[in-house]
Amino acid sequence: MKKLLIIVVSCLSLLIAGTVELTSVRAKSPSTMTELKASVEKHLIDLDKTFTIKYIGNGDDFAKYVNQLIPNAIAKKPEIDSVVKSYTATSYRSKNGGEATFNVKYYTSKAKQAKALDKIKRVAKKIKKKYPNSPYKQVKNVHNYVIGQTKYDSREADRYSIYGVMYDGRAVCQGYAMTTYYLLKELDIDVRYVTGFAGGENHAWNKVKLNGKWYNLDTTWDDSAASKYHYFLISDAKLAKNHQWNTSAFPKALKTYAAK
Repeated sequence: MKKLLIIVVSCLSLLIAGTVELTSVRAKSPSTMTELKASVEKHLIDLDKTFTIKYIGNGDDFAKYVNQLIPNAIAKKPEIDSVVKSYTATSYRSKNGGEATFNVKYYTSKAKQAKALDKIKRVAKKIKKKYPNSPYKQVKNVHNYVIGQTKYDSREADRYSIYGVMYDGRAVCQGYAMTTYYLLKELDIDVRYVTGFAGGENHAWNKVKLNGKWYNLDTTWDDSAASKYHYFLISDAKLAKNHQWNTSAFPKALKTYAAK
């Protein structure tokens, strides 16, 4: 799992010098907090390295929430949590709004992320075509694809990313879990990205919804388990023997899936 570095600077005047090259600046300035949050999230999902957002609205609200924009986005969206490595934020406020410049480092590049997402779409399409009417078989094939495609490697440069899985075939738990997440989302199967602890270390896995019920799915641990499906669609009680997580933050998995 990753460690996130955060540096935030708030001030009365903009501290970022004019020599900073902006990779992306939105033409329309947000005027509500909802628009402001959406704008930041879009930049992060697009893996924009440096971006400035001008806010036209209540300056007090801007000053109060600007430093929470990226932390909240990370907490809210796995797609953002899985790619943001570190960031700095510099902002100023005025009576009628404010302005913030964000400099973000990612675990992968924009080009690699796009390439990996494209391959995920192609793989999901093949699984869907083969098993059009069986969500269970779709989940099983995603599980088998990820662990068959990947070798656990904490030294791989793209180990935290879906690119590490889809093209290098090497990743850590974050890469496994996010690739599983994206593949299942592409198949329109309800899925969650879960972070917690396992084996005394930070860990990531998934929760999957089948036939109206939730189950746990840990592709990383199944890749090294004696049984290929030891952590496949299991209950919270079974997973909790060696995994810990904030149970109140995720749907409960009451039973292990009984395949027919």
